[in-house]
Amino acid sequence: DPGLGSSLLLSFKPAPSPMRTAVSMAAAAVACPCGDASLCRPLATPAAAREILAFTTGESWRSYLGLEPKVTTVAVFGTVDPELVCKAHQQGARVVVGVEMDKAKIPDPAARTQWVDSLVPRMAAEGIDGFNLDIEGNTGNREAVTALVKELAEKARAANPHAQLSFDLSIYPQGQTGGYEHKELAQYLDFILPMSYDLCWGAGAATANSPLAALSKGIQQYSDLGVPASKIVMGLPWYGWDFPCDDTTPWAACKVTVPSGKPWYGYVTQQSYTSINATAVASGSRLDAASQTMFTEEVDGAGQRHQRWFDNPGTLRSKYHQAASLGCRGVGFWTADEVDWTTGEGADMWSALAAFSHDVLV
Repeated sequence: DPGLGSSLLLSFKPAPSPMRTAVSMAAAAVACPCGDASLCRPLATPAAAREILAFTTGESWRSYLGLEPKVTTVAVFGTVDPELVCKAHQQGARVVVGVEMDKAKIPDPAARTQWVDSLVPRMAAEGIDGFNLDIEGNTGNREAVTALVKELAEKARAANPHAQLSFDLSIYPQGQTGGYEHKELAQYLDFILPMSYDLCWGAGAATANSPLAALSKGIQQYSDLGVPASKIVMGLPWYGWDFPCDDTTPWAACKVTVPSGKPWYGYVTQQSYTSINATAVASGSRLDAASQTMFTEEVDGAGQRHQRWFDNPGTLRSKYHQAASLGCRGVGFWTADEVDWTTGEGADMWSALAAFSHDVLV
């Protein structure tokens, strides 16, 4: 299952707990931080024709709101800051919240209704513009998943006709048809966000997190299932992976043998772009041309060589360009908080997004 890595990494995309939701709603009840109260209400304008979606788990939005090309959607995993809502709305960008339902409860109609009814009031209470569904790794009851999305779509859009709904799914949907009806889901969603990352999960050698070829293969699979590229916002990584190598030969192929009793994830680790880029600056980096992925190396204190595979502005430009060429509605990235915004690093990563915006406009 090519989406397995993402489904097992849900700790990186935490859905708001009831306590967090209560805190968020309480915060939204105070005076609008922007002064203009209308900015703290959901947008009443049509959706953007072309999407640039930034996943965020922190406060990176303070740095990228207003940058060109402009973000169109901020997808928050965690507590919603009322200041983010009004500042994003000031820029014409939507704010949606990442949500997950317990898969074991999805077959129960009453549980589905309870979950939907707990979400919809948040739009008015917090001023948010919709929801990003992150129900990963589902393997059965696919009709119930569709029923859940249909109910959420109907009720959310009854409350706000411009409510935005999206769903994070595998880049390779044909491996997940037992758990999701992709064509039917697309009818109720603004877009699907295929996660074209974590494709190195379980690998026995250092390799690309997000190989370029995955984009065209994934778009073809969605098309074969009846989902056009215009319904796709391609998800790409602003992070990389660290692979401990079996040997110490510099820049040689890095075979990975996980020690007995240890899990693959934990021995091989996810690393922020900032962390890996620091290694690249210190030690140099090389391009794997086939996958359009950079890699760098370092030796740890115990003398073990590590290869660290990652995307940088250059490789991301090639992938944004590819997404545009394939006719995707937009691009998104996990997450905007993986880079250092106090230096030029964040602005450099952001500027690469022009490769998508420019391509679709000319």
